[in-house]
Amino acid sequence: MKVCDKCIVQVEDNVAVCEECRTFVAPKPVDWKTKEEELKELIGHYKGRGKYDVLVPFTGGKDSSYVLWYAKKVLKVRPLAFTWKNYLSPIGALANMENVTKKLGVEHRVFELDEDTTKRIYRAQFKNMGRMCYCLVWARLFAIPICLEEGIPLALMGESAGQREGNQSWKIPTNEEIRSEVKNFYKISRLGVWGALRGFDKPILSKVMEEAFGPLKKCLARKDVQWPIYLPLSNYVNWLRDRDELMRILQEECDWKKPGGTFTHTSCTLEPIKGYMEYRKGCHETAAEICSDIRMGTMTRKEAIEEMKHLYMDGTRPDKEIASFCGVIGITEEEFDKNIGKTHVFDNPLAKWLFDLVYAKKIARQGNWLWGVKSGKFTIKGLVR
Repeated sequence: MKVCDKCIVQVEDNVAVCEECRTFVAPKPVDWKTKEEELKELIGHYKGRGKYDVLVPFTGGKDSSYVLWYAKKVLKVRPLAFTWKNYLSPIGALANMENVTKKLGVEHRVFELDEDTTKRIYRAQFKNMGRMCYCLVWARLFAIPICLEEGIPLALMGESAGQREGNQSWKIPTNEEIRSEVKNFYKISRLGVWGALRGFDKPILSKVMEEAFGPLKKCLARKDVQWPIYLPLSNYVNWLRDRDELMRILQEECDWKKPGGTFTHTSCTLEPIKGYMEYRKGCHETAAEICSDIRMGTMTRKEAIEEMKHLYMDGTRPDKEIASFCGVIGITEEEFDKNIGKTHVFDNPLAKWLFDLVYAKKIARQGNWLWGVKSGKFTIKGLVR
């Protein structure tokens, strides 16, 4: 195996350029000034309805920190920063959360299950599906009830254009469309967690179902609810096109400090492990994001190759990070290697069925406003090779 000549996806030795690069059609140039005006007009329609105008899911990473700054300083709205505490944030990200919210004068609300329960959930999910990155699901699970409780009409998201694979077809969903997707999201995520805990940690099953899924279940039982609209800021603002200006804003105006060598992912201790696992499994989930940035011109291939090294996507084993992760969730390194050393990610038929239901059949088949794509294709290239 080698790396594509144009991006960083692994290809066979006799292949020079990957299929995605061969078939890539550059999107039409975006008039970002016009898009930004569209956003300001939209925000103005919802502004001033309650104590907060927007909710910003906040990790302390560069993207969510920029979104919080943009909401406060450019849009001049009243944002509420929201964090799902996963007990896996590095010290640098935790410091950035405190520094940025203090500097901007923004209230920061943290939601958490108790530490033992959270770690046991991660262990069960890792054993069940060989994956560990579910924070997007958990964050949305808890953020939606907060929006309804506080009457927050909008959630401003920090997924970059690369994470959304350059999709610019997002449109405002109707309230009924949102409710339908929330209901679908609730059923699928609940089923996935139920399956993992039923198979690997049944004693905490009822506790997690009640504490984690109970609030959203109550929301769905209500009538005449005005559901929050999730807005991907990257649909209106391209903050990655000028890295120097982005870093200036973050460092000078937000008191944000770069926690490590990587530029793409800075807010979770799992990123090096995730990169290594993708290399071992032949997956391209993170690589797809970085490759999209290359094709769209927000990152050079040279920069991407450096990112690969920092994220251990070159096959180097991040021994320190793996040992720490195993200690956190209570498994041995032998168990870890067993889970990631397979071509396929599943140990049992239940996990395979759940994966097909959640990814291959449900989310991938239909655009989902929760993930920043109201229409168009949501791809899952590389999840299973």
